[in-house]
Amino acid sequence: MELIVGLIAILIGFFVGGAREKRHIAELKVREAALLSKLPTRADRGPKLVAGETFLVTGNVVVAADSFKSFVGGLKNFFGGSMTMYETLLDRARREAVCRLRESALQSGASEIVDLHIETSYLDQIGVEVSAYATAVRG
Repeated sequence: MELIVGLIAILIGFFVGGAREKRHIAELKVREAALLSKLPTRADRGPKLVAGETFLVTGNVVVAADSFKSFVGGLKNFFGGSMTMYETLLDRARREAVCRLRESALQSGASEIVDLHIETSYLDQIGVEVSAYATAVRG
């Protein structure tokens, strides 16, 4: 009985998790394009920084792995090999954290962000936590 429940969870993770991942990536593309046009980074503006009030902005996210990725990751961990199935998980988490940071900066009235940093923590067999922080400039 436990084997059947486990297999059902893996199959649900494969189909539902894959569909949610694709939807999230499509949503991120739209948000990133909109946010980049509203709040450029230092590299997008050129070398001249307009001085103004500066403050810290952050964006944090925890993205959990679905049961299929956890199962395949456990097998890869046991037998060895590249954990490519977690690359999209990490990519989505980083992009989501930066989107949240940009949204926070816009809500605070920032005109640009500088010195963006991203930190990643792996949550064992669960997912990843990503924190993005930067200096926002208002003015």
